[in-house]
This record gives sequence, structure tokens and C-alpha cells, in this order.
Amino acid sequence: MAKSPATLLFHFFFLLHSSLYAVSSSSDRDTLLAFRSELSASSQKLLPWNLTTPMCKWSGVSCHPDGFTVKSLNLDNLGLSGMLTPAAASKICNLNRLVVLSLTVNNFTGTIPRELGNCSSLEDLELSDNSFSGSIPPELFEIKGLAEIDLGTNDLTGSIPIQVTSCTTLKFLGLYSNNLSGHVPEGLFRLPELRYAYLQANAFIGKVPDFGLPCALIELMINQNEFTGFIPRSLGNCHNLTYIYASDNKFDGVIPDVFDTVLSLEILDLSGNGFVGGIPESLKQLENLSEIVLSQNNLNGSIPWWMGSLSRLSLISLWGNHIDGSVPRSLGQLKGLKNLFLSENKLEGLLPPELGNCTSLVELRLQNNLLSGSIPKGICLLEKLEILYLFCNNLEGEIPQEIGRARSLVELGLYNNSLTGSIPEGITNLRNLTYLSLAYNHLIGVIPSRLGLDASLSRLDLTGNLLWGPIPSSLCSSGRLEVLDLGYNSFNGTFPVEIVQCLSLYRVILSHNFLHGSLPLNSTKINPGISHFDLKGNMLKGSIPPVLGQWSNLSMVDMSENQFNGNIPPEIGMLKRLQILKLSSNSLMGSLPPGLCNLTQLIKLDLSKNSLTGVIPTHFTNLVKLQSLRLEDNKLTGSIPVSLSSLETLYELQLGSNMLQGSIPESLGNLHHLSFALNLSNNMLIGRIPASLGKLDKLQILDISHNHISGEVPFELNNMFSLVSVNISYNKLSGELPPTWITLLLSSPHSFLGNPELCVYVNCGNQCERGENHRSRMRGKRIAGLTLGIILSVVIFCFIFCFVVARRIHCQWAHLQVQTMDGEALEDLPHDLKFEEIMRASENLGEKFLIGRGIHGSVYRVDTGLRQHQQKFGL
Repeated sequence: MAKSPATLLFHFFFLLHSSLYAVSSSSDRDTLLAFRSELSASSQKLLPWNLTTPMCKWSGVSCHPDGFTVKSLNLDNLGLSGMLTPAAASKICNLNRLVVLSLTVNNFTGTIPRELGNCSSLEDLELSDNSFSGSIPPELFEIKGLAEIDLGTNDLTGSIPIQVTSCTTLKFLGLYSNNLSGHVPEGLFRLPELRYAYLQANAFIGKVPDFGLPCALIELMINQNEFTGFIPRSLGNCHNLTYIYASDNKFDGVIPDVFDTVLSLEILDLSGNGFVGGIPESLKQLENLSEIVLSQNNLNGSIPWWMGSLSRLSLISLWGNHIDGSVPRSLGQLKGLKNLFLSENKLEGLLPPELGNCTSLVELRLQNNLLSGSIPKGICLLEKLEILYLFCNNLEGEIPQEIGRARSLVELGLYNNSLTGSIPEGITNLRNLTYLSLAYNHLIGVIPSRLGLDASLSRLDLTGNLLWGPIPSSLCSSGRLEVLDLGYNSFNGTFPVEIVQCLSLYRVILSHNFLHGSLPLNSTKINPGISHFDLKGNMLKGSIPPVLGQWSNLSMVDMSENQFNGNIPPEIGMLKRLQILKLSSNSLMGSLPPGLCNLTQLIKLDLSKNSLTGVIPTHFTNLVKLQSLRLEDNKLTGSIPVSLSSLETLYELQLGSNMLQGSIPESLGNLHHLSFALNLSNNMLIGRIPASLGKLDKLQILDISHNHISGEVPFELNNMFSLVSVNISYNKLSGELPPTWITLLLSSPHSFLGNPELCVYVNCGNQCERGENHRSRMRGKRIAGLTLGIILSVVIFCFIFCFVVARRIHCQWAHLQVQTMDGEALEDLPHDLKFEEIMRASENLGEKFLIGRGIHGSVYRVDTGLRQHQQKFGL
């Protein structure tokens, strides 16, 4: 039967369509296979495309409704790696109807190929979360219909291409988390369709460009850059804005009061800038506002009352400003408030009890203010409260017993206040509590016996109170305690050995208490986890347990100011991580164990004020990181090791009050970092002061007093410009002082006493005689004087009578003319009075002994015990 024309026409178009489908499908299929072949070998294995499966069913491939052309290629999070080559990009752009290309969350490297700009039908380009580097190809923004481009979280550099301002169809721009820099192109925020601008976490500089009118932006993220200047007032043109993140830049000036036209705003984050002035009044119009974050600026003024009327607020963060006044009671109206951060301001007054009405509150941080009064009981009844920080205020009164009903509490910080009373028993009911700090208050009584039994407590700090009694052995019953700080209290009893067996514990501070007895530690009580062990200032006695050498994680040990005796255990030398060792002010004896030289991480070593004997080990040179070495007040003998000069990081060397002999090593001048103190006093050192000490231009304190050092003070010591204290008294020094030391002499004359031949006269008209030349001339003068004495004796005798008569007349006149404050007469000083006695009698030339000043010096009143005298000084 003959077919009708209509039937023939139908078959014709059917065959034509099938042919076109086969051609197009085959073309896109071959293009995709060619694209895959350009990828790395490992990436090709991740794309199991084959000819037996229809192309539109391949993984990552989506087709148009016609069923034979590719619309979307989504290869996200497949682990693809290597470079996206220009050839691969060209293959992709041969997909003539490709609308979406997404390669996010892979490991592509190298530059973004500019050939992608040839994908003329592309509307959405997603390349985020890779490792692309180099600059952004300008060609990408020349794609006519491009609506979304996401290049975030890569390693891109350079600036934003100016071509972006011509991309009028752009709705989404994601350039976040790269290394982009330079200025943002003027006109970017005037793009008529731009709704989402994510530029955060780069290094953009300069001012933020103006916003268009109208402005279509919904979300603006420009945080974590280096923008400067003001935020444009044209921001008020963006009526649809819901999120503004502009934190962590360098903005300054006043926050623009333009928010009454941005009524859709839900989140405003301007933290970490330099804004000044008060909180903008226009914010009170934002009924949808849920988060306001203005922390870490320079804002002042008070918290406005109307903030309590923004009923949708869940976060208020104003910490780190200069805000004063009181905490508004109106904040108690915010039933949905979860986080209130007002710390580090100047808030004062009482804590409003109304905060107890914020039933959704999870975190309340009001620390570092000037708040006073007591802690409201209502705050302690907040069932969802997890963090309560009120430390560093002026709070007083007792900690409410109701604190035990805040069952969700995880962290409680009340330290540095003036709280009184005892620790509430209710605290032991807080089973979620991990951090408790009540330090530096005026708490009394004992630690609740159940504290630590049921809780998750990991950090407990009760430092600086008036607590007493034994330390409960149950504090670490939960096995989670990591930090125990009970210093500066009045705890007594023996050392709580059960606590140090807690394997979770790494920091133990029990200093300045009244613990007594010995340390009952043995090899069965090893805790290799403890790193910080501080028992300073107790009454512990006995020997230091050798088992400490097996606490392999120890980095700090302070057992000073106790009554320990015996030798320092050599096992201490096994503590390879030890950085600080302080055993001062005990009764330790014996020599320094050689094992100390194995502590190569040691920074501070203080063994002072003991009865240690022997010599200073020469192998201290192994302590290459040592900064402070204190061995004073012992019975050490021998000489100062020359090897100490190799301790290049040393800033303090204290060897005073020992029995050291020999001379001061010249090599000590090589300790260029010696900046705090060099103390060699009260030893038996001889010889001269090394001129090399003049190289210690950072040294502040030099004490070589009470030795047998002789000779002149080297002029090179004039270069020690940082000195604030010098003591060279009671040696055998001679000659004059370096010029820069004159100020030190005037401020502390007693530090130069006991050197009979040391010149301390500094009047402008006289100069000190120097060294051996001076002594030679004196010997010659003595001989000449002896020869001439006989000849002149007769002549001198003739003048004696006249001199005595004139002296009596002069004294009578002086008695009438010069009177002391109480009317007693003054006389010249006896000629045999020593300089030390003058300084002692005048309290180091104190002002109250001053009679008058002249151009050649000053006249002081000196009481010698018998009469008052006068003396002129040229100091």
C-alpha cells in the first residue's frame, strides 16, 4: 500500500533527527574521551567512561533535554590531579553547549588555562578547592553569558582583572582564600546582577569601591584583607544585603550610620578593624538582625538600650573596645540570645540580674572589665550555659550555691576578683565541667572533698587564695585532670602522692604552701607525662628522689625554697627535655653532678643558696641553650672556667658568694648576650679587671665587689652604656673611673668604697693622677720632702705661732656667721677622717645635710659624733 505524503515526511524528519543525534552525540562523546586523554594517567583511571555505556549516563556528565549534547560536566571531589593543560581546556570548549563546568575539590595544579575563555556557552565555572596558581586569566570574564565563577581556595596571585567590570551578567564571584592582592577594580560593586561577592582571605588593599544604585548584593564578604579608609556610605544602596563580613581589615573612622535602608540585614561583622565612635543608631531598625559583631575596634560610648529590642539577636560581640557604662538591663529581653561577648572593655556597675532571663544563653563572657557587686543567682540557673567567664573584674561576695544547678557548664572562670567565702559544694555536681579557675580571690576553707570524683575536670586553678587543709587525693579520680595549680595558698599536710600517679596530669603547681615531710616517690609511682613540676616555697625535706630522673617528659622543675638536703641525684641528668631546673635555697651539698652537662635543652639553671662544693664543671659548654646560670651563695672552689664564654645565649651569670680563686677570664667579654647581670662578688678573685668586659654593652648589672682585684679600671669599660648598677667596692683598685661611670658613682657612692687608691674626686678643676706614673712621682716627692724638711723646719716653726693666732680669730668669726639648723656651730672636718666615714655620716651626701652650693662645689654638714663639721665636695 502506498504511503501518504505525511507519513513519508514524518519518516524523513525522524531519520534526519536520528542522524543529527548520532552525529552530535558522537561528537561530544569523542570530545569527552579526548579531554580525558589529556589528564594525568592517575586521573584517567578515575573516569571510567567507555563506549558501551551511553554518554549521558557517564559519571559527572549531564545532557540537555534533547539527549545528545552535554550541558554539565561535574567532576567534583574525584581526586583528579596534575595540570589542566591548554589542550584539555580546548577539548572542553569543543562541547558547544556546555553550560556548567565544575572541577572543585580536586588536586589540580599549575595555572588556569586561558583557553577556558573560549567556552562561549559557559554560564557557571567552578574551580575552587584545588591548587591552581598564577594569575586569573582575563579571558574568563569575556565569556558573554558568565553568571557564576568560583576560583576560591587556590594559590592564585596577582590582582583582579579589570575585565570583570564588563561582565554584566555576573551574579556570583568567588575569589576567597587565595593570595590575590592590589586594588579591587572600581565598578565591581556596580555590576547590576552581582548578588554574591566573596573576596575574603586575600591581601587586597586600598579603599572599598563604591556600591551602585541600585545595588543587587545579598552577601558581601571582604573580611581578612588589608582594606583601609572608610566603608562607603553607598553601602546603604544595597537594600537586599543579608550578610556583611568586613572583619580583620584596616578600616578606620566612624561606622557609617546607613543601616536603616538595609532592613534585610541578618549578620553584621566589622570586627578586627580600627573603627571609632559609638554603635550606629540606625542598627535599631534591623528587626532581622541575628548577629552583631563589632569586637576588636576602638569603639567608645555605652551599649545602647535599644539593643535589647532586637528580638532575633543570637550573638552580640562587642569585646575588645573602649565601651563604658553598665550592661543594659534590656538585654534580659533577648530570649534567643546564645552568645554575649562584652569582655575587655570598661564596663562598670552591677551585673544585671535580668541576664538570668536569657534562657538560650550558651556563652557569657564579661571578663576584663570593671564590674562590681555580686554574681546574680539567676545567671547560675541558666540550664544551657556552657561557658561563664567573669574573671578580672571587681566582683565580691560569695559564689552562689546555685552554681551547681548550671548542669551544662563546661568552663567556669572567676579568677582575679574579690570573691569571698568557701568553694560551693554544688560545684561538685557539674559533671560536664572541664575548666575551673577561682584563682586570686579571697576564698577560704578546704577544697570540697567530692571535687574531681564525678566531673570531667581537666584544668583546676585555685592559685592565690586562703585555702587550707590537706589536698584531696581524689582530685584526679576521673582520670582526666591535666593541669593542677594550687600555688600560693595555705595547704598543709604531706605531699599528695596519689595525685602525681594520675597519668593524664602534665602540669603540677603546689608552690608556696605549707606542705611538709619528704617526697615519697619511688619507681612504682612513675608518671612519664608530667612536664611541669613546681613545689617551690614549702617545707619539704629529705633528699630529692632519684626517680624524678625517670619522669622523662619533665621540662620544668622548681623545688627551691624548701629544706631538701643531700646530694643532687645524678639521675637528673637523664631528663633530656628539661629546660628549667631550680633547686635554690635548700640545704643541698656535694659537688655538681656531671650529668647536668647532658641537659642540652636547659635554659635556666638555678642552684644558688645551698652548700654545694667542688668546682664548676668545664663541660657546661654542652648547655648551648643556657640563658641563666645561678650558682651564687654556695661553697664552690677553683677558678671560673674559661669554657663558660662559649655559652653564647647566656644573659645572666651569678657566681657570687663562693670561694672561687684566680682571675676573671678575659674570654667572659665574648658573652655578647649577657644583658642582665654578671655577679662575681664575695669570692677570692685576684688580678685585674679584663678590658674585654667593655664589650658587654648590653649588661645592666656588674658586681665584682669584695674580692682582691687590683689595678686600674680599664677605660674600655666606658663602653658599657647599659649599666644601671655597678659595685666594685672592697678591692684594691686604683686610678680614675671611666667617664660614663660618674653618674653611677653619684647615685650609689657606697658601691665604690674600700678602694683606697681609687680616685673618686671629679671636680672640674682637678684631674686624677693615673697609675704607676702617679705612684713614682709620689715616691720622688717623699724623698725630696725628706731632704728639704730639715732645711725648712726652722722656717716653718717661725710661722706656727702666727698661724695658730689667725686660726683662733677665724674660728670665732665662723662661729658667728655659720650656724646649723638648730644653732650649733660648724667646723671643718678632721683631717684624718676617711672618705667612707664622710659618706656614711652624710647618708651618701643626702639633701638634708646640704648647706649650700657654689661654682666650685657644695658644702655639707657632717656629724662625726662629737661635733658637727662642714666639708666642701666637688662631686
